[in-house]
Amino acid sequence: MKAFPHEEWLDSTDPQVLNPIRHPGMDLRDYFAAQAMQGILSTEINDRTLTRHDYGSYCMTLAICSYQLADAMMEYRK
Repeated sequence: MKAFPHEEWLDSTDPQVLNPIRHPGMDLRDYFAAQAMQGILSTEINDRTLTRHDYGSYCMTLAICSYQLADAMMEYRK
């Protein structure tokens, strides 16, 4: 399933431009993960001082957690 699919018609006299431009949108799972990540980041990282090594592992953990939350949201929608 896609989030924010969009179809736009161009107003032109050129017959090749009269076809719609389709923007398929992003995967709904990716959208949910991005929203989850934004929420986590807004509450957690502001209070942390991370070294470069710690930051890499934190980012990986953050991505995994964000997609786990997204998967739970996708499952709940069924």
